[in-house]
Amino acid sequence: MIKLHIYIGILFLTISCKKEIGPQNVAKDKIGKGEILVLNEGNFGFGNASVSKLNPETGEIANNQYRLINGVGIGDVLQSAKQYKDKYYFVVNNSGKVVVTDTNLVLDHEITGFNSPRHIEFFGDKAFVTDLKQGAIYVVDLLSKSILSEIKTMGWTEDIYCLDSTLYVLDRGDYLTNSDSNYIYSIDPRNDIKLDSIKVGVNPNSIQLDADGHLWVLTSGASGSDFPAISQYNVSSKTLLFQYNFISGSNPTNLSFCSQNKRIYFLNNSIFSIHTNGLESAPTIFYQKQSENFYGLDVVQQKLYATNAKNYIQTGDVNIFTLSGEKSNTVSSGLIPSMIIK
Repeated sequence: MIKLHIYIGILFLTISCKKEIGPQNVAKDKIGKGEILVLNEGNFGFGNASVSKLNPETGEIANNQYRLINGVGIGDVLQSAKQYKDKYYFVVNNSGKVVVTDTNLVLDHEITGFNSPRHIEFFGDKAFVTDLKQGAIYVVDLLSKSILSEIKTMGWTEDIYCLDSTLYVLDRGDYLTNSDSNYIYSIDPRNDIKLDSIKVGVNPNSIQLDADGHLWVLTSGASGSDFPAISQYNVSSKTLLFQYNFISGSNPTNLSFCSQNKRIYFLNNSIFSIHTNGLESAPTIFYQKQSENFYGLDVVQQKLYATNAKNYIQTGDVNIFTLSGEKSNTVSSGLIPSMIIK
């Protein structure tokens, strides 16, 4: 996830300290056998993003897998990725491209022409790519491997999910101020048109759909005017089902849903969770932060993964938790680990 203020700070820190941050050393790396992929975002402007393979049972991790297999780096800022059918689609933000590989990470092709792509979702032979700066969602033809068209939005589009032949996408408004628009759009992926919208709180940063098809939204709020909140909506009636306001100064991010226990997890310095059945009045703490700088959060195969970006200029960690809240392992990954996918 791009955090613009972090990247600007890193740039000045890097220049002032004259610390070289180049591509990660791959000399000692070997081809990994793990089925879980760790996306290491890398430093903005340095092209040192990477992909690791993780075996969650043994804790064995193999870093720099894309470079090792293909002989080149994957690009500048690895934002997100998703597997669709027999391919992985890696969204590389500052390189303005989607890198497509087979399930062994062997490069198949690249799709270019994006402004500042963020996340990807699929329907049939089409992909839909959100973007930081374009004010639109890109529609991609997977057969021709090219951009077909755009669905216009108000501003920065972020998370996107498909449920029952409907796309749901988060519009954060202007990418510098997040003040123009705070909506969740529903989109018809057959005809590439917006169907409806739900007005949400100020500065939404992530969404998830639960097992009942209800939409969960985290909003960062605005100083002095709107508190950060977690909210649940009925997408059919567009009604608010639940809302919890955090104290001023909170920064809840990174919603993730676990279908096994029907709980929503998110970061707010520490890791929190709440059941989706509406019987809990407030989120509860899942894991109390120690010295970690949590950055990414994902539930994959009945385990919770929380990445630790540390100081953003040294290799990070992946913390593996059982669903009962026990930390079962911590493994070293690449620079700024941000997402875990299967």
